[in-house]
Amino acid sequence: MANVSLRGIDEHIKKLLKTEATKQGTSVNGLILSYIHKGIGTTPTSHSEHHELDSLAGTWSDGENEEFLDTIRHFEQIDEEMWK
Repeated sequence: MANVSLRGIDEHIKKLLKTEATKQGTSVNGLILSYIHKGIGTTPTSHSEHHELDSLAGTWSDGENEEFLDTIRHFEQIDEEMWK
């Protein structure tokens, strides 16, 4: 991956980019990359932003979430003997 600097962005454009990136749930860099790809008619070839598991996010019920938290609760306990 190459690093490229983009100069000459005024404050108004910078604010618009940040606002749009927030709306889309991405970074300003990710937003600009998507604009570049759209502008030149290509699709991204790398998976620099991984979205393979996005469809699973937020799919647990409250009960499933609580069951998971109960299951891992013992990992939060500190064994004082190990730190002596």
